[in-house]
Amino acid sequence: REAWVLALTPVYWIFLSIAAWRALYQLLTEPYHWEKTEHGLAQTSRMSVQRSQPDGMRDQSN
Repeated sequence: REAWVLALTPVYWIFLSIAAWRALYQLLTEPYHWEKTEHGLAQTSRMSVQRSQPDGMRDQSN
């Protein structure tokens, strides 16, 4: 039933190996560079509200 997992394991190892070699290359060539993923905040999140308020107002809202 789960034989497909065993069949795809070598593909997983190949991708893992590529990622590891890429990370090592980037570490050696650009040690202070960090690839970040941009994540947005929901319009209703508390962090979104805090970021939209001036610094002085943040302390009073807690």
